Amino acid sequence: MAALLTNLLKKDNFNWDVAATATFETLKSALTQAPVLAIPDFSKAFVLETDASGIGKGAMLSQNNHPVVFFSEKVTPSL
Repeated sequence: MAALLTNLLKKDNFNWDVAATATFETLKSALTQAPVLAIPDFSKAFVLETDASGIGKGAMLSQNNHPVVFFSEKVTPSL
């Protein structure tokens, strides 16, 4: 979701346009609205879900079907 905004950080690539504004608003909404992360209860079991593709990788740690933490990273092309 944030890849468009991250690409703006590349050298001589900053061009804030309608697409960047829409992406920013979508990201802001995703970070400030449900699902809200749960506080971990270390006396209960955790579930770890992972996913990877040619363009990114991610993981989610949850308890009782409620997210505790997210991780997402875009994969950079090999040199």
